[in-house]
Amino acid sequence: MLGRILVILGGLLVVALFAALLIPYFIDWTDFRRNFEDQASRIIGKKVVVHGRVEARLLPFPSVTMHDVRAGMDADGSPQIQVARFSMDAELAPFLSGEARIFDMRIEEPKAKIRLLKDGTLDWTRGSRAVIPAKTVVLENVSIEGGQIEFIDEQSGRNRTVTGLTADMSAKSLAGPWRADGRAAVDGHAGSFSLSSSEPDSAAGRMGLRLRMLPDEHPVEIDLDGAIAATEGRPSIAARSPSISARTTSRSSRTPSRWFQRRALAAASS
Repeated sequence: MLGRILVILGGLLVVALFAALLIPYFIDWTDFRRNFEDQASRIIGKKVVVHGRVEARLLPFPSVTMHDVRAGMDADGSPQIQVARFSMDAELAPFLSGEARIFDMRIEEPKAKIRLLKDGTLDWTRGSRAVIPAKTVVLENVSIEGGQIEFIDEQSGRNRTVTGLTADMSAKSLAGPWRADGRAAVDGHAGSFSLSSSEPDSAAGRMGLRLRMLPDEHPVEIDLDGAIAATEGRPSIAARSPSISARTTSRSSRTPSRWFQRRALAAASS
């Protein structure tokens, strides 16, 4: 399950989160809040509302800071995405050619909720179709602090929670390729991770992913190499068996036990 959470939630969800927060490239600064909410709602296909204050400037470079940004609504009435504070700085020159180059983006205390419905579809795929300007947005440096992801699986009745998500990310476009390095805890089990993706294959409906996990509780490295896809709203992952190797540390350099190898294989395939 750890592999599925970090790949699907750390990939699809983060792309959706960034898309929710990105603004159109030429905006009416006199009515920024309303324009942002309308355009962001159109981009991700879900209602976006800024509940806190908004600070924006155009010179010397476009800069935006927003507080309490919420998007979508879960079955229990809570937002599917909520960000305590979001800010970004962009280069001005690329705007003239229709490209948004974000050289610094900071996302503080983001919370996201994903629900896998009983029919196997993700609730995020329901509603209006998203219109993401994937090819015209470049993210040079993105930092996430204090993130939390709640995954609700109505099929199995098992829920998972990712807490303490901290990451540094970059992307040549919203479509990819993506790179991310960070730390998080899944159901209280902390560790670090490194994630990279390919550009999506639109014809096949797949995106290649590589994930490396280093759990704090065990001196091992777990490597996963595969692809994710979403067909008619149903997510799937195809990956080779994870590679598990000993990680040399000051405390231990022993080979992982067969018991832990079995647990890691089960977690990756669940």
